[in-house]
Amino acid sequence: HQFPVLFHNRDFVMQKLNEKMIPYVIHYGSHVCDYDFLNPNKYEVDNRVSQNIISLPVHPFMAENEIQIVENFLHEFKEHEIERT
Repeated sequence: HQFPVLFHNRDFVMQKLNEKMIPYVIHYGSHVCDYDFLNPNKYEVDNRVSQNIISLPVHPFMAENEIQIVENFLHEFKEHEIERT
C-alpha cells in the first residue's frame, strides 16, 4: 500500500508532483534518531532517507491512466532525481 521512492531534491519533486496533481505522502518524516537518547550523527542512512523519501500513490483502485501518470513522472525524473542505493 506504499510506494516509497528516494529523491535527491524532495522539495523540487514535491513541487513537480503538485503541478501534475499527483498525490504523495511523506510517511517517514521523522526517524529513530530523533529520540534524545540517540546520537543522530550515527544514523547517516536514516537521516538521508527521512529527508528524501516520498511515497507515491499505489493501490488496487487506481485507473490505468493514473498508473500511467505516475509511471511517466518516474521516467521523467529517473536520470536526475531518483537516488540509487
